[in-house]
Amino acid sequence: MTTVQLRPDFYPSTALLATLRAAVQAHSLAQHPALATLPGRAFNVVARADDGELAGGAVVEVDAGWHFLDTLWVAADRRGQGLGRRLLSAVEQVSRQQGVGRLWLMTTDFQALPFYRRAGYTVLAQQPDRPPGHTLYYLARRDFAPAPLHPALALEWPPHSTTTAALAGGLIADSAVTLHFEPLALCLHTADGALVGGLAGNSFWNWFDLRLLWIAEAWRGQGQGTRLLHHLIGVARARGLTGISTDLLAWQGLPFFRRQGFQPLFTLPDRPAGQPGSFVELRL
Repeated sequence: MTTVQLRPDFYPSTALLATLRAAVQAHSLAQHPALATLPGRAFNVVARADDGELAGGAVVEVDAGWHFLDTLWVAADRRGQGLGRRLLSAVEQVSRQQGVGRLWLMTTDFQALPFYRRAGYTVLAQQPDRPPGHTLYYLARRDFAPAPLHPALALEWPPHSTTTAALAGGLIADSAVTLHFEPLALCLHTADGALVGGLAGNSFWNWFDLRLLWIAEAWRGQGQGTRLLHHLIGVARARGLTGISTDLLAWQGLPFFRRQGFQPLFTLPDRPAGQPGSFVELRL
């Protein structure tokens, strides 16, 4: 019987993460070929001052028939002037023009919860004590009304990696609570070094966000997924984390996660069309 070794990687390379992501995407396409033709692309919306300095912007990812607003940030000296609302409106209009018209996001009680509520976003779920003493909120909105794009905003399509990094850096630097961010990958290798499974994610404040989990088809049904998840739980407890959260498409193993003790947090309808996307959590 072939032995499979589990190897932790606390500094996973871009190449390893790309390999795991490609494997997950290939499995998803095999399960739901229509994913390949869904509308929507990733993009950035950018605002710059007259001197070219970054004044604010938004980073948007495509997500199985939805758009995910990863980052929306406005420089301190530009706040209170309506720039944030113009950026959000632009994101909504680009999403609508791409044939998506659905947006979900995460924010906290010390970031922009009132801002998004005023803009018509509905709270889907919340996670208390993420970070400690605060609450993380999940919100969504769909069916945006047509509106013109503000002429002073620039659209990056595809997004520029330097802009994406600068906007994320601005948001992190302005956070009222220091961001605890620590990556982790766990990989399954055969004796000859072949990668046959793995998971990857990040500690985000006091929680772990599980972003990728994949087992090669020949190794499914042998407890390897449970093995990976149990090891992750051990690492998370050693890091003093409060819990683990992940999101799943309809074919990505919701019953498996429920058997491991994960509880439902909320669902997004039509992710992709006709199927719900499930968000689950395990409190440690």
